[in-house]
Amino acid sequence: FGEIIEERPMAWTEKEGKKTRVEVEFIVVNDHVKFHFPKGYDETQTLVIDPYLVFSTFSGSTADNWGMTATPDTQGNLYAGGIVIQAGGNYPTTPGAFDLTFNGGFVGLQVGGFDSALSKFNPTGTSLIFSTYFGGSQNEAPHSLVTDENDNLYVLGVTSSPNFPVIAGCYDVSHNGGPTVEVNELGYNGADIYVAHFNAAGSSLVGSTFVGGSGTDGINTGALNYNYGDPFRGEIIVKNGFVYVSSSTQSSDFPTFGASQGSLNGAQDAVIFKINSALTTMSWSTYFGGSGLESGNSIQLASNGNVYVAGGTNSNSLPFISGNDLTFNGGVADGYIVKLQGGTSAIMAGTFMGLSEYDQAYFVQLDNLNEVYVYGQSESAWPISAGVYGNPNSGQFIRKYSNNLNTIIWTTMIGAGTGHAEISPTAFLVSDCFDIYISGW
Repeated sequence: FGEIIEERPMAWTEKEGKKTRVEVEFIVVNDHVKFHFPKGYDETQTLVIDPYLVFSTFSGSTADNWGMTATPDTQGNLYAGGIVIQAGGNYPTTPGAFDLTFNGGFVGLQVGGFDSALSKFNPTGTSLIFSTYFGGSQNEAPHSLVTDENDNLYVLGVTSSPNFPVIAGCYDVSHNGGPTVEVNELGYNGADIYVAHFNAAGSSLVGSTFVGGSGTDGINTGALNYNYGDPFRGEIIVKNGFVYVSSSTQSSDFPTFGASQGSLNGAQDAVIFKINSALTTMSWSTYFGGSGLESGNSIQLASNGNVYVAGGTNSNSLPFISGNDLTFNGGVADGYIVKLQGGTSAIMAGTFMGLSEYDQAYFVQLDNLNEVYVYGQSESAWPISAGVYGNPNSGQFIRKYSNNLNTIIWTTMIGAGTGHAEISPTAFLVSDCFDIYISGW
């Protein structure tokens, strides 16, 4: 790797909110780097060793702004996406960015009109590389961001604007309509999914398309809308020139192509689709669900191109041909994972996960060995595997499966042990070094 330089470490003790600096240094013992405290420290107090905050900053206007999603690029720049509510707030846009003007919105619900807003910060957070509005005359919000190997930005979101900025020649340039829906104080006068592709400078759209039918698309409602913010779940990823999306739909005419499931089975199904990076040609698009409700919360790819999707379900059966648990466990909902063949959308395996109360899977990740991890919520007391960290009877679970979803490798619960969901999951990562990171509120 060449020379790796660590910044000088820092440490302090804490007691009753007071911090006291402690001298600390690195030492090498038997080829292991360790922390050394040459003057010792008060061992009756909490010791904090070497935290490092890269940056933290406000970003917004005098109107209300809601942050909803973020992603890094290969250079360490940070993209953040959210909504700007109502005109006159003067969101901090940058010269040369795609759109410097608030575009309006559907007014009449609890919150007025809102646009998507997208900002790119440098790696230290000291400057904006670009910042732009993104929307039409109605309402829209970004749900998920990701960058490709060239640091182009891809956005998954929902819009109700017939004049949303789409690009001629992309998959669908006409808004497909739908009923008026209000969730978490945000209103949509007909909701379609949108997928957009910006250049790295944020100055132009490479591609932008609607994806949807005549019902509500991209918004999760009903029993699977369990936490504030759950209506805006869904995920976008990019790999080898293709874009993969998981979301939810209530449209009976959602566009399908090469589908493993060609029709809507319940009031709401998950939808999963693969489209080229120019957003012009759909490789495949499919519903996934049973007679109840499904959410398409998260999507990831294995190294061989197979697709894994996680979400929630209250259907008594799902079209799994193999997997660890093929039976709905009851209660408000179960979590699920489904494995699809990446070239055709064919279902290869899947599993329910849950006990007799509420359970839902919010994120799925794969490690370098293509083993599968899932992060979710539960109101049930899942058994914790021997030898792993855990807090019994807590409201959040992490579980690891074999690649074929037949075998549970381990399960743990984390949280406060209240017997109820305590954290709304917002992000999940399994690193190349097999470290597991979670985020929530």
